[in-house]
Amino acid sequence: MFFTNYIGRGKKTMWYQSIFSKLLLSLAVALLTISLLPFVSQAATFELGGNLGLSSSADPITETDIRAGEDPDKKALTITLTLKGTNTWADDVESTAKLRTLIDGLVAPFDDDGLQWDKVKAALKIKAEPTSKANFFKYDKDNNSIEIILPEVKKYDISADQIIGVSIAPSLLNDSSDPVTNTLDFTITADSQAVLISNINSASDIVNGGKIISISLTNNTWNADIININDKRNAFFESLSASNETAEWNKVIRALKAFPDPANILEILDDKSTLTITLPPVDNYRILEPQSIKANFENWNKKLFITNDLATSQRPLSFTIAPSFTTATLGGTIINSPTESNIAIDGGQTIIITLPNNTWQADIATSPAKIRTLVDGFTAASDTDSWSQVKSAIDSNAIRLDAAKKKLTITLPPVAKYDIVADQTITVNINATLLEYNHPVTLTPNTFTIKADGAATVTGTVAPLLTEADMITGGKTIIITLTNHKWIPDVISKADNRNALMDSFTVSSGSESDKTKWSNALDVIKASATFVRISDITVSITLPRSNGFNIEKEMEVQLTVPGSLIDVTPPIAALDPVYAFKVLPVSDQSAKLSGTAVSGITENDIVAGGKTIIITLSNDIWAPEVATDPGLRNALLDGLTAAGSKWANALGYFKNSPSTKIVRDSDTVVTITLPAYEGFSIDNDLSITLNIPKSVLTSASTEITTTSFTISAITAVLSGTAITAPPDSKSIIAGGKTIIITLKNATWATDVVNRYSVLLDKFTTNDTVEWKKIKNKITAAGVVRTSNTVVTIKLPPVPDYTGDNYDIHWISVIVPQALIAGGKKDVTATPDLEIGSKASARLSGNKLNKSDVVSGGDTITIRLDGCTWAEDVVSNASKLKALLKGFTADSDAASWNLVMTALQAKPENVKLDSETKITIELPPVPNYDPVNEQTVSLTIPKNLLVSANDNIVATNQIVISLPSHYYQGTLQYLLDYNILTHYVNTKPLQDIFLAVPVKYITSVVVGQTILDNTVITSMDIYTDSSVNKVTVTVNGTTYTTRDWVTDGKGNKFNIGFAYNNYSTAAGGSAAPEIDAIISVSDRNIRLQNDVTVKISGSKTYNIAPSADLKGTYSLYKLVNDSKLFTSILDYYIPADIRVQTLTP
Repeated sequence: MFFTNYIGRGKKTMWYQSIFSKLLLSLAVALLTISLLPFVSQAATFELGGNLGLSSSADPITETDIRAGEDPDKKALTITLTLKGTNTWADDVESTAKLRTLIDGLVAPFDDDGLQWDKVKAALKIKAEPTSKANFFKYDKDNNSIEIILPEVKKYDISADQIIGVSIAPSLLNDSSDPVTNTLDFTITADSQAVLISNINSASDIVNGGKIISISLTNNTWNADIININDKRNAFFESLSASNETAEWNKVIRALKAFPDPANILEILDDKSTLTITLPPVDNYRILEPQSIKANFENWNKKLFITNDLATSQRPLSFTIAPSFTTATLGGTIINSPTESNIAIDGGQTIIITLPNNTWQADIATSPAKIRTLVDGFTAASDTDSWSQVKSAIDSNAIRLDAAKKKLTITLPPVAKYDIVADQTITVNINATLLEYNHPVTLTPNTFTIKADGAATVTGTVAPLLTEADMITGGKTIIITLTNHKWIPDVISKADNRNALMDSFTVSSGSESDKTKWSNALDVIKASATFVRISDITVSITLPRSNGFNIEKEMEVQLTVPGSLIDVTPPIAALDPVYAFKVLPVSDQSAKLSGTAVSGITENDIVAGGKTIIITLSNDIWAPEVATDPGLRNALLDGLTAAGSKWANALGYFKNSPSTKIVRDSDTVVTITLPAYEGFSIDNDLSITLNIPKSVLTSASTEITTTSFTISAITAVLSGTAITAPPDSKSIIAGGKTIIITLKNATWATDVVNRYSVLLDKFTTNDTVEWKKIKNKITAAGVVRTSNTVVTIKLPPVPDYTGDNYDIHWISVIVPQALIAGGKKDVTATPDLEIGSKASARLSGNKLNKSDVVSGGDTITIRLDGCTWAEDVVSNASKLKALLKGFTADSDAASWNLVMTALQAKPENVKLDSETKITIELPPVPNYDPVNEQTVSLTIPKNLLVSANDNIVATNQIVISLPSHYYQGTLQYLLDYNILTHYVNTKPLQDIFLAVPVKYITSVVVGQTILDNTVITSMDIYTDSSVNKVTVTVNGTTYTTRDWVTDGKGNKFNIGFAYNNYSTAAGGSAAPEIDAIISVSDRNIRLQNDVTVKISGSKTYNIAPSADLKGTYSLYKLVNDSKLFTSILDYYIPADIRVQTLTP
């Protein structure tokens, strides 16, 4: 077989190696050829495709084949080189020297596998010796070929497919001037191998997840089932095993198996030779020693993970994970629970931290910054300020590091200010930055405890402070907890002991008056409090109500527990005094409003009643009789204030109504329930503020003002296109405008559409006649409840509406209470709806002659009513152009356009005289030559106006009349008697006119069929709309019709008739051509000359031109416009055209 050049085989991860190897191979062969090629003046010729052939006895040649070599059990592995063309191998090519040169021409890339090929070449060179070369090199002179038998090379070992290039030195040829010009190669396929690559370095990589294990195969592929089939996938994961601490690695395997979407952690790349595993996070992965992870590939093929077995020479697949955690032990005297006094007075306690698998940084004991980092890792769970005193005392004098940098000793100095109220637990955390290897530290144990000296602490709801209001309401708790002591058994059960305990609470600050009030409160507490001995170290006291407790200043209470209440041997006089709590006078009283009235209330809710106002006090208490004493009740209601008399009237009603409810729900909460008040009605939202008088409170010295709430008025708002662009009469007639009624603070009744007539009946107007026309056209289909608060009415077309645009009609919309959910009153919507145009325009200077326009100088005035001109209507070129474009002529638009073009060329002729008046002076227009009288209208665009909702069509029109002419007869008559020649020779052509009449017959459509010898004919005659009678005369017979239908452009008449066709009966194939004379009239008045149509079969006859040619044309115009003249003569006979002159 012949080998082609190799590109891109092997592992996907090695794609660049193959390309690089190919480049190196080409370079090597080129260098070798240059070194062996003698100088020649001209290269020898060779056949297309090169002059060397290459074949092999094996396809492919494998790595195993090379190891086996001349295996006696197999056919010998050979490579045959054949010269093509005229050149031949050198006569001594079988000599050892030449064979060695031939072997040197077999070149492998310069990589590690190239060294493997050198082993083959070395074996071949041995076989090239005289004693053995005959068995391994065979020269076939007849076929011009050399066969090389590859020897056994057992140590041949390649990791990827290897390309072997073949280069023939010229010295191996008989004619060295005709060298081999092509370079060939062959490939040795590597046995299947696997390569494992991982970016996992340390245990933290496992903890964080996201790292990748990649296994790439050579000449092998992964089976996709390894991802999709659960059992295979799990078995593959289990093929990855750990060398030690297997329980930790098993956590990784479990995480891989449990991952929800295997496709996100396992991927086989496109060529199926590479598989990647992306590890999920494994938070609890911990190893103490380096861990080697091995891929057990021996059974991968049997388990169908891969397609083929890996080579027996496969190297182990593994990677190593370094530990990411430091273990440390905590020791020293500190772990023996020293006492508060040991720390504060004695000092000398030691903290020893030892690192078995790491070392401290060398300057840990001398660097102030590192000492602070170390000490900051010691945190207290309580009494943090006291522990901070200890931490501040630790400096370089207190720290020692052993020579191995494994053991760190801290000796605590005495700290006099160290004072704790309970046993204190210190947690130790070692910052890994203090270690030689920055791995997180696990410290065992990681806490120690310092026992507090005997003491008492006060907690509970009284701590750290309570107010005089708390004293009044009671319910607060005092919890006293002993540290390193016990209460005597009857500390609570015996009255003397309870009283002694309460007497130990003394006021350390406050006025003498306040101290007396505290003493009085203690008497109440002793008599009414709830005392409980919770445990040997804890008692609780629940305070009763202390009515009348009112202090002037803040007081501080301290506790000194007498020794008689403590079970201790030997007895002690008392524990040290401790701060208990503070009692504050009330100074920042406030109140908060809530309830259904506060969260949202409308005037309808006041009418209906039942809404609640809940008043919650802060730092004060309601007077006990606030809900029962009439004077206090009314004082509280009077505190509800708002502007205007309507609320005052409502308040008077509330105070006198037995349905008004005031309930004192608690010391701090009062609820007011409003009664129903039918007479309440407001037009605008009403803001209610509550000022609570001090008479209804216990502690306050002034009234308390609360936030306000709003009573929402029910209103209705109109919008929609009928409001934003008020309709004129034209809009009402066309229909389509919308009226949108939006309720505020209310909703529409659900059946409002079914009762739309009730709504329409409430519309009031100053023009009931015209409104009734609109109202009668509105149906339920035009009324839509688009939401709870919105109803949309779409006005229908009203063809019979005749309202005057210049007399504004207003419509007031009133929403009846019956159509409002829970409605208590009718609601008038705003604004009113208006119909009719407020703006108008009038044209003056509206009668002109043609000569007036030709000569110029006449003026046209435009006056506005109900609006004004835009300031720049004349100065702005685009607006001026829009104004002039608004002038339109009813005929001969081309002639009128000459006038407008002349005006645009002279903008100074258009003057804004005032905000309501524009004057236009017509410039001369010499070429103005209309063929008909012109009526010019004006439509003013609304963007040229101020305060106009729509374009305005000006009243009055400009009429431009033509001069009077003298009728001289028809064109046929003047031609017959040479009169036209006389006129042309004696009068200017501009003074001779041809009057072209209307073509009343526009077209005739004939349909014809023959039955036997009878011809049946149908004629559709299309005419101008003024025609009401048509006659057709055929073969002397006249047919008449006065029946027509209108097709949108005019009238259509039909006349049918039949006659005998003897030529058809005699064998003719078609009816003979006949004349049909058509006459049209209006009430027996003949409208035009008869038209004769020659009928022969079905056909359409166009009688009138597509463009209307009616008009009076000067002969000058027609002579200079031959196309126009020809068009006229195509459709009109001279007898139709009337000749006129300007003078007799």
